Formats: sequence, structure tokens, C-alpha cells
Amino acid sequence: MSLLILALVTLLRSSQGTPVDRCHDQSARYVYKPVFSTHKTWENAVADCQIQGVCLARPSSPSNLKTIQLAFLENKVHGKKMYWVGIKYDAQISNFKWDNDLPVTNRQSFSQITNLSEQKSPNFDKRCLAATRATKLEAQRCGTTMKYMCQIPLKAANTNAPFSVSTNIGNNGNNGNNGNGNNGNSGNKGNGKGNKQVESFVNGMKDLKPHNKDSLKNAMNLTTTLMKNIERGTKNGNEKSNFMKGALQLEKFSIEYAKQHINKTNKDPIRRNNERFVLEMRKVFTKPQKNLKFPEDLNRGEATIIELPASLFNVIKDSGIVMVSSLFTGVSDTLPTLTEDSSKKHLLISDVISSTLDPKPEGVLPENVTIILEHTNMSQPSSYKPKCVFWKFKVDNQFNGTWSSSGCTVKESNNNRTVCSCNHMTSFALLMQVDEQKTVSCMLLF
Repeated sequence: MSLLILALVTLLRSSQGTPVDRCHDQSARYVYKPVFSTHKTWENAVADCQIQGVCLARPSSPSNLKTIQLAFLENKVHGKKMYWVGIKYDAQISNFKWDNDLPVTNRQSFSQITNLSEQKSPNFDKRCLAATRATKLEAQRCGTTMKYMCQIPLKAANTNAPFSVSTNIGNNGNNGNNGNGNNGNSGNKGNGKGNKQVESFVNGMKDLKPHNKDSLKNAMNLTTTLMKNIERGTKNGNEKSNFMKGALQLEKFSIEYAKQHINKTNKDPIRRNNERFVLEMRKVFTKPQKNLKFPEDLNRGEATIIELPASLFNVIKDSGIVMVSSLFTGVSDTLPTLTEDSSKKHLLISDVISSTLDPKPEGVLPENVTIILEHTNMSQPSSYKPKCVFWKFKVDNQFNGTWSSSGCTVKESNNNRTVCSCNHMTSFALLMQVDEQKTVSCMLLF
């Protein structure tokens, strides 16, 4: 992503000359737009605002900084962290400079919000500044990734000028276009509002502290709210969302939470469930005597199950292996059905189940994982032909991925369930493929 942004900046400068600095007039009035949807290094944040024809926020006095802080402190979900602003210390000139490389000249009021003495300390290497709740800007290493604040001339903000900024600046993949342009995926129109909700969820999850025991409750509430909002939006607009990105962030949080709260003294798995999803965290310290299944012992009668062979735990370090598993129900209408073969239309007909290990197994698994998927849509004919595929993250579309086949086979299938065997691990579901002649086949997605 950063290479793409840098290339765009270079293109703009070579074809149009030096970019217009619309924030050069310190006497002008500006509004400030915090960017929640993506975290960037200082240089990339500068580039992202410049591409939009504006600039990274340039606080010049205590009152100006307070105005910038109000732009993010009122947001209960995202207003807790720090935001890049357009100020950097240049050791060669022994002075701060703006993001347009011009030195700061208003030293008296500016000195009240910066700390020049720390910049001149030996071995100090935090040169880029960020706004927090504090009365002074905080120095950070410029390669740190975080949210950022763009500064927009008030005149531009009140017009439809091409350099006005929205909250999804820099989120190149979430522009609401259909998939990756594939004709067969007309049912995958991006849900702009849903994708913004996912971005908000991801950033909210990043703000949680896994060492805090209550953070799991907050994670459950955030996930449940996200699923409800996406489901409501899908019903109203018949659009899909990048929920899988949110599921991945929940997985990352759960791994860190398990590391903090499960140990050799307290080995019990951590399980949470409600009407929408099931989440389980466990830590394995010795090789199990039998295969591990999820879900289990929940008395919910699930027919959708994932089974991990005991051979995956042949080598276990003293710290153990973390296993995080989840089952999301009722999401089939909200997820995209994009595949690398875009010539067919698809329908998701199962819940989504996933399991992951940390540390992750290297390469192909020594023994395949088995997934049993209950069909939530029983209308498919008995002649369907199932195929196993997996979700590829980091694909450049608004869903942050697509389905692709590799390493999976179908062991058996009937009208009620399908059994898949795969040599790697991620999220699984069942997809029904419909061609233009209305004949039907099915594909397993994981």
C-alpha cells in the first residue's frame, strides 16, 4: 500500500509540478478531519492528505491545537489515541518544519505546544509530532503507524471542490466499486456504510488492551454490534461488506488475550457465545490424546464443526500453542461471494467457521484439517458439485480479499452437510454456484 501511495505522489509532482499547498495561509480558516479508517507512517499520512489537495494538520498555537483536539476527542470509539500532525523536527536546521518542508517561523506561540529541548537531547530520535489529549504535541518515531488529521480550508470544505476530504481518505480499497471489476460478481456491490463500520470496528478493537480482563467483554460487544449493523444495512440496501476483515481483527485480539490470560496454572479454555457467534480461546501445553474439535460442550447442537488433528501439536514450546476458533451465524447474506473465477454467480449457504494457531504451522499441514458445514439453505439440488476454496486477504478490492482454491478437497456431501479436508487453516463456509442456465453447483469456501 505504501508503495502505491508513493508512486501516486511522484506522478502528481511530475505531471503537475509542485503540488499546490492549500494550507499555506496561516490567517485563513480551516476545518480538521481525523482519518480513522487507516493507520499510516508520518510520510504516508503527509502524502495521503496531499493527494486529496489538502495538508496534514498544522497546529501553531495552544488555541489552534485545542481546535484540532476537539475534532477527535468527541468520538468515543476513535478519540483515545494520537494523531499525526504536519510538523517534523529537522536536525540539520535545528528547527521544526511543516509538512511542506518550510520552517516554522511563529516561534512564540508554537513553542507552547512543542518541546524543543528534547529534540536537542543526545540520541533522541523521535522527530515527527502527533496530537493527543495533552497540551503539548508528542514526539514519535516517524515510521510509527497511526491515525492522522487532515487540515481543510473552510472554503473548500463548504464546496464540492475535488480537494475536499472524507473520513475514508487513504482507504484505497474501499471506494464502493464493484469487486475487482468481474462481470460474474454483480451481487457483490460494496456496502460503503458497512465497510466504514468495519473500519471503525477494526480501529476500536486495536484500542482494546488484551491484558485487561474486561477487554474481552468489550470485544464481544463491538463484534455483536458490528454484525447487527451490517445485517441491517444488507437488508436495506442488498449490499455486501468486508466483514472478513473485522473477523481477522477479532482473531488477532483473541490471540493476544489468550497469551495474557491462559497459562499453566490457569489452563481452562475461555469460551464466549451469544445468538450471533461463538468464540473460543485455548492454550495447548502438551500433545492432546485426540483431535481437537470446535465447537464442543456448548449444548447448542451445532452441525458445523472444525476438527484439528492432534499431529498439529507434535512440537510445543514451553509457552504453549494458542488456538483461537470462532463460528459466525447468520452472516451468509452479508458476505461477498467474489471468486477468482468470476464468470459465475454464487450464493453463500452456510455459517462461517474458523480456527487458527499461534505460532502458525509452517507450510503444508502434516495432517489435514476437517470441516463439517451444515447447509443453511436446503433448496440446492442433489446434483451440485462442491469445491473447496479459501479467502485470500490483501487483494486490492473493497472487500480486502477474494475466494481462491488451493489445498482442499471434498470428502463427502449430501443435502444437509458437506465435509471438507484442507491442508491449511483459516475461515470456512459453503457457497452455491449458479450459472446462467440456472443449473446449480456448490463450492466450499474457507
